[in-house]
Amino acid sequence: MVTKLILIDAAGYPLKSKSVPLAFKLAQVPIVQNIITFITPRFIAKSSVENVYYDKTKVTEELVDRYFELTLRNGNRQAIVDRFKVKKDTISHKKIKLIEQKTLIIWGEEDKLIPLKMAYKFHNDLPNDTLVILKNAGHVPMEEIPNKSLKPVIEFLK
Repeated sequence: MVTKLILIDAAGYPLKSKSVPLAFKLAQVPIVQNIITFITPRFIAKSSVENVYYDKTKVTEELVDRYFELTLRNGNRQAIVDRFKVKKDTISHKKIKLIEQKTLIIWGEEDKLIPLKMAYKFHNDLPNDTLVILKNAGHVPMEEIPNKSLKPVIEFLK
């Protein structure tokens, strides 16, 4: 049985992103999605990583290479395309209020993919939660500011 949950810039509610990574946009275009399952230029990975980081100076060539190499792993490009073929779920978010487990919500204050207002929706709907908003971080605070992200996790798991 799950006794605790940690949500980091989590999806779960219907939303409108302020900014969507290039790879996500391309994966939704029927003709293009077929092409990117076979050919995915590195600039797409770079653009997508830059999109989810608040501090663009932290997007190094090494980081882009890591994301690009992960994209090229067997099945990953198809998985990205398949993710956007799934019909939009319009009712599951109503079950969030039923989650009773102790939950830590961590959010990058500058997340443009899943905006900060979604953190407050989780916070309002979860009966047993702690909300931590991290300044100077985008959608992936665990990468962008790992030490600041880890501190509330360690406290929560004690």
